[in-house]
Amino acid sequence: MSRLIFDHARFGDFMIDRSDVKVGATGNHGWNERDDKAMHYSGGGFDYRTWWHSYSRCRKDAAILVSCKVDQRRSIHRKDDHMIIMASVNRAGHVIAVQAAMQSLVHRISGHTEIIVNDPKQDTSVRLKSAVKASIKDQQEFRRRLHVFRRDRLDQHPVPRRELRRAIEIGRAHV
Repeated sequence: MSRLIFDHARFGDFMIDRSDVKVGATGNHGWNERDDKAMHYSGGGFDYRTWWHSYSRCRKDAAILVSCKVDQRRSIHRKDDHMIIMASVNRAGHVIAVQAAMQSLVHRISGHTEIIVNDPKQDTSVRLKSAVKASIKDQQEFRRRLHVFRRDRLDQHPVPRRELRRAIEIGRAHV
């Protein structure tokens, strides 16, 4: 039985051949950045960097767990948003389960999706995209409620209101 591996060249060629993204450099199958361990591309009005995939074989090569970090490059803020996508794939090439974790330094949110187990009746990529959007929305709602809570407590605090408001702003900048 052959060993199960992740084919970086095939992934790079797939990205280069897509019509909805533009890969920065096409030599070396697109892996030309950061010591040939990252691929820069743009699509949908944004710039991205996908890092070389990591993978682990499961027992007796029955499946493989692949993880990949994708950065949304935000040169204006000098802070990238990050997403790590993990997928387990069986020997036949079918997805078993996926999960994503994300962090936005600009929006000061982070979170992760639940583990999404493959359902042949539904598109796993659509379900993952919906889960990512829901996780981001939950994080934004949490931050909004925290902000309202802090604002509601200003009048009850013994520290002068202006100083307390400044302390909250400083604290928010470091969250």
